[in-house]
Amino acid sequence: MATHRINHHSNDDTLDNVVEQHANKRLKKIQEERAQAYEKGHHHSGVARFFMNLVVIIAVLLMIIMMFWK
Repeated sequence: MATHRINHHSNDDTLDNVVEQHANKRLKKIQEERAQAYEKGHHHSGVARFFMNLVVIIAVLLMIIMMFWK
């Protein structure tokens, strides 16, 4: 009976180790996914950024001009 318990606990320990390894892998994957959210994203090229800034400047200037237009 004692031998059966030792073997039974040995199988439980093996199962616990497998479950723990799987949980650790999943936790590591989740941590990597969360870390990616804080990494810098893709930046636009210099030409695209220039045109976006130009559009914003023109829009702001038009709004200012329209406020004082009589």
